[in-house]
Amino acid sequence: MINADAKAILLKPGKKEIIAIAVESGFKKKEPLEYVLEQIKKVSNNAVASLLTQHNTWWKSYWNKSSVTIEDTVLMKAYYQGLYTMAACSRDPKFPPGIFGWTSTDDPAWNGNYHLNYNFQAPFYGLYAANRLQQGEPQDAPLMDFMARGEWYAKNVTGARGILFPVGIGPLGIEVTRNFAVGGYQKKEDIEQEGLFYGQRSNAAYGLINMAQYWRCTYDEKYGKKIYPYALAVVNFWEDYLKYENGRYVIYGDAIHEGSGKDKNPILSLG
Repeated sequence: MINADAKAILLKPGKKEIIAIAVESGFKKKEPLEYVLEQIKKVSNNAVASLLTQHNTWWKSYWNKSSVTIEDTVLMKAYYQGLYTMAACSRDPKFPPGIFGWTSTDDPAWNGNYHLNYNFQAPFYGLYAANRLQQGEPQDAPLMDFMARGEWYAKNVTGARGILFPVGIGPLGIEVTRNFAVGGYQKKEDIEQEGLFYGQRSNAAYGLINMAQYWRCTYDEKYGKKIYPYALAVVNFWEDYLKYENGRYVIYGDAIHEGSGKDKNPILSLG
């Protein structure tokens, strides 16, 4: 094993070297650097063997949750590749993967946010029917953490109760698209009360799709109680926002595409 103080790593033919990397977030530890340095000091051949055992046990359990075999090997590979990706990056209950998963740059497009008009939700779609519920639940955290801000937007943008979400949010209630610069893709009318909406009203409702899947797969009362305030807030918004005309409810001023204008009955919201 290479010493932690080594300035260079020399790989020799036929000889295996083990490199241990420790990472931690400032959201979880007051002194993340000191913490990871202490973790590195604990690394030994025995520790590595123990970690590999834990690692293999976790993955064996994950793959045993369900399996699918079909004749189309390309499609089957894509299915399992998606399950692998979500297992690798959706384990932290407060920090699910953003629009670029867990790999990005220091300056990612869209600030690497949780893009709420399908990009954020889509990677979770297949987890529930595949019995990978643990990887699906992290989706809920940023949505629920943004509820207070969503209530402010519902009231100040549309005069409604409930919640109205912009196109992109961050973790822990952070708003990453506020005060977005006008120009290029963004137009002045895409921004309301300094929030970037692109005229869309369905972002918060879209967050319910995966919550509903989790609920229908488990009927877990504890989970139901957790998401109920969010579901109720979405319902309250649409009760106020919909217009009742000629025996039916109608949606006005809701863009089907980003910045498409004040559309009527956009299919995204209807869905």
